[in-house]
Amino acid sequence: MRSPILQPQPCVAAGVYFCEIFGSVVKNDYLCSMSNEGYSGAKNEKHPSMKRRMEGQDYTGRGIYMVTLAVEGRQPLLGRLAGRADAPAGSSEAPHVELTALGKRVNGEVEHISSYYPQVRVLGKQVMPDHVHFILFVTEQMDVPLGRVVNGFKTGCRRALRELLSAPQISAPQSGTARNTQSGTARNTQSGTAGGTQSGTGGGPGSGPGNGTAGGPGNGTAGGPGSGTAGGPGSGTGGGPGSGTAGGPGSGTAGGAGSGTAGGAGVAWAAAGQQQKGGILWERGYNDRVLYSKNQLQAMIDYIHDNPRRLLAKRSHPQFFCHATVTIGDTLLYAFGNLSLLQTAIRLPVRCSRSLSAEALAAQCAELMERGRAGAVLVSPFISPGEKMIEQKATAEHIAIIKLTENGFAPFFKPSGHYFNLCAAGRLLLLSPFAYHTERTAISRAVCMQLNALAAAICL
Repeated sequence: MRSPILQPQPCVAAGVYFCEIFGSVVKNDYLCSMSNEGYSGAKNEKHPSMKRRMEGQDYTGRGIYMVTLAVEGRQPLLGRLAGRADAPAGSSEAPHVELTALGKRVNGEVEHISSYYPQVRVLGKQVMPDHVHFILFVTEQMDVPLGRVVNGFKTGCRRALRELLSAPQISAPQSGTARNTQSGTARNTQSGTAGGTQSGTGGGPGSGPGNGTAGGPGNGTAGGPGSGTAGGPGSGTGGGPGSGTAGGPGSGTAGGAGSGTAGGAGVAWAAAGQQQKGGILWERGYNDRVLYSKNQLQAMIDYIHDNPRRLLAKRSHPQFFCHATVTIGDTLLYAFGNLSLLQTAIRLPVRCSRSLSAEALAAQCAELMERGRAGAVLVSPFISPGEKMIEQKATAEHIAIIKLTENGFAPFFKPSGHYFNLCAAGRLLLLSPFAYHTERTAISRAVCMQLNALAAAICL
């Protein structure tokens, strides 16, 4: 086979926020949307979106919905991922999210939905660092649609954020050159007209309310709340609420209440306040999925509760959850998964005629499983019943597969069920000649033949 041309997609780094409300330093890379430029075979006629409502669905009526909302900019403001992906459930190391103060308030707002809308029951929820899932059961006809319920939840979360940002007691544990209570160039506590008790370079009670070596509330080498080299509460190298080398909340070398060179909330606190204080918090819109059966409901409950483990697995093996584009011959393919599977020595096409007898199909399946266990990669769109049966056996045994699909991959796509575990083990690559779309259409014979031809080309 001619070597494929690999073009990994760029990533956009999420900003870093740290303070008591938003948690300690966390940094995540998020993939940009896949570009469709230069590809004329895209099936989507309209801009794809996961936030459209289902056509024909009565969102005021009885129904069960899984709702997902993402933080604006995908900032990890709600919590910090902790634990190990391989730790057993129920253990102290099991994957979980340690919620920030804001995350706890968001969790509480989910629980309070029923108090505002008695017709709505919360069947499950999971707060993640940068998004939240919850499953709502609308038990009877409502006067308002589901969107009004979600908007009410958003409003409650914004109110909680504003309260946290304005709370005077909010301050982070501090370290660095300057602490809240300290001696050095200028102490924190100052009183009277002569700058309080100070020790170090500018010791003693100072020389009055104006100037001096260690002046009071005016200026000087170690001034009070006004100007100076290091002014006011928590001062030192990093000043307090006044001005100086590191003055004001969030300004200076690394400002903030009681700040210093590396003190407390710092620059990120100010940035977070400026960005989020307007009450944005959530991205516009939301995603909903309508659930129709008990099995589907339980699968979704299991899915949202498994989110921390899945995210830990992705972070542990980012190379196996990679968006890219690949050129096979003259065909551009959108890819997700372990690209190195294209370089495997033995790649076997899987194609089963519907006319095969049960015995012939069983024999073909047994041979493919044996070769897969020996390291071969199975390649197919897995469309016919026989191919699907082989696919199920291969995924159950963690045999590596390359699957051709008739749809591309959304920016935050990740496989589900057995496919996720296969992906985390580096044994899955998904390929599609079509850009991501949201159209629901039956796969045509022409597309089936196209996908089978691509599978055969990959195995050359």
